[in-house]
Amino acid sequence: MSLDPLNTVVHPVNSVGTRELVHRYADELLGNGMEVRQSEILAMIYARNDRKASPNLVNDEIKKFWMETGPKLNARLRRPGVPDSVVARFEEVWDIALKAAGDSHAIELQAFQKATRDAEVNCRNAQESEKKAIEQFNDRLSEVEGLRADKIQLSEQLASHEAERRNLQKQVEDLNLKVVELTASKHEELQRMTEFHQSAVDAHKQERQEQQLRYEALSEKADQARIAAEQVREELKKEAEENLIGRENHLMRETARMRDELNKNMDELSKKLKGAESEVEALRIQRSNASEDAAAAKGRLAETERTVARLEASLAQQHDQNRALQDALMESLRSIKSGGNESAESPRLTTDKK
Repeated sequence: MSLDPLNTVVHPVNSVGTRELVHRYADELLGNGMEVRQSEILAMIYARNDRKASPNLVNDEIKKFWMETGPKLNARLRRPGVPDSVVARFEEVWDIALKAAGDSHAIELQAFQKATRDAEVNCRNAQESEKKAIEQFNDRLSEVEGLRADKIQLSEQLASHEAERRNLQKQVEDLNLKVVELTASKHEELQRMTEFHQSAVDAHKQERQEQQLRYEALSEKADQARIAAEQVREELKKEAEENLIGRENHLMRETARMRDELNKNMDELSKKLKGAESEVEALRIQRSNASEDAAAAKGRLAETERTVARLEASLAQQHDQNRALQDALMESLRSIKSGGNESAESPRLTTDKK
């Protein structure tokens, strides 16, 4: 039994057992006219199947192999020689086989030559494809340079927007400080106006109390005057009739004078009360104006914050555009690199076929 070493099949690691491999490789060594040795079989199992076999197992299987193969070899040796007529007939058959093999070789040679010509055509096509790929690579390289320039320009715009954002942020911080200062000053002014208003109200209340006391005192004096007048009238009734009319007139004039004085004091008190109410209304108006100024400052602050938000959104949009351009650049470079690798592999595969 003879085996061709070039057509030896390497079996997968777990597809065949070690015992079967020992018998197979022993049969192969015997067919190649080599000595069946333990070391050779161990080396073949390790080289072809990437497996380390047990020397004892290999030795036992070699013994079993000789026990199975020995009787066959002995029977072959005891067999008588081949007759000359059979040898001559075998030579004729062998000549016919050699002729058929030569014809088959010529056909295979023609097919190989045709395959060689096809391979040359494929090689030229591959060279043309490589040339086109190089041109496409140069075009893509120009596009990459343009994308790099766009990236640099976008980076400069991004830096400019960043500087503008920082400037606006600083302005916002300054405005916030001004608003805080203005709010504090307005608060202090409002506090001062509130205190002034409270003091004015307290003074007005005190003045009204004093006027009420004066009014009560005048009323008491008027009552006392009326009482005195009644007493005088009673006394005058006792006096002579000639003095009664004159004294009554005098008392009436005195009463009218005191009534006029009391009305005058009441008018003055009313005017002072109206003046105090006017001052209170003016203080209320000033407080309302201060509140409107504070609201206007808050409105300007809100508008500034909205402007900053719009700028930050614009900055984020610019950042996203920059990221998209970078991704496109990397994708273009990867596609160019992949196309270059495929173009470089095509001539190598054609050369291997040749």
